[in-house]
Amino acid sequence: MNITIGSMDMTTGIFIDNLSVQKVNLTTASPGGHVIGHVVYLHEWSSIHGSWGFADPESPVIDYSWAIGYASGGTQIQPFRSVGLMNFGFNNNVTLVHNTYIYITAIATNGADLRGISYSDPILVDLTPPDISGDEDAWEFNEVVANWDYEDPESGILFCKWAVVITAMSAYKEFPYSVLIGRTIYTTLTCENNAGLISTKSANGVKISNQPPSTASAVVETMPLSMTEYTPQINNQGV
Repeated sequence: MNITIGSMDMTTGIFIDNLSVQKVNLTTASPGGHVIGHVVYLHEWSSIHGSWGFADPESPVIDYSWAIGYASGGTQIQPFRSVGLMNFGFNNNVTLVHNTYIYITAIATNGADLRGISYSDPILVDLTPPDISGDEDAWEFNEVVANWDYEDPESGILFCKWAVVITAMSAYKEFPYSVLIGRTIYTTLTCENNAGLISTKSANGVKISNQPPSTASAVVETMPLSMTEYTPQINNQGV
């Protein structure tokens, strides 16, 4: 193996500072399974967590180092850092880019100065919570009916849960029907995506009533004769 150190052209200088060359025996493990990583993003604060597992029955592992980048083996986000014998690491001084993939690379060094390297699967950076739209609810035949639309195009929806509450955005509790008469109830939906971000939305509310419409204050107005004739239909009078 030949190593050549030089500048880009004949007119450009080169400065060498504390350069050392060392032969390294490196083995590469199959990607996936050995290194696990995930991203945490809360209120403009972000961090990257990684963990790994290596085994060497002949010579004990004496050091682990890890790096973060935009490709397997990359160091664009974090250069290789030693964590001693800890099989995990985290970096909370990073700036994440939405809808990009990052990779964690881990290197284990044993007592014979041999190194093994393994890479994580691509980790999607999703900085936006699920999008919840629609807030229709109704009371039909002693049942609360609610309708929503929700999506998360980046990491997908992990789960959604909903509750029926008397006050919007409050904890919920089951009440007998007699207690609900005359009250306005709200349905609240909470969705979490695969990045751990949560969205919550409450409906406009529906008032529970078992009384039919009152005709005591009904007002009848006479309308001028229409110039266009309409045939009578169900619930509609012909004019």
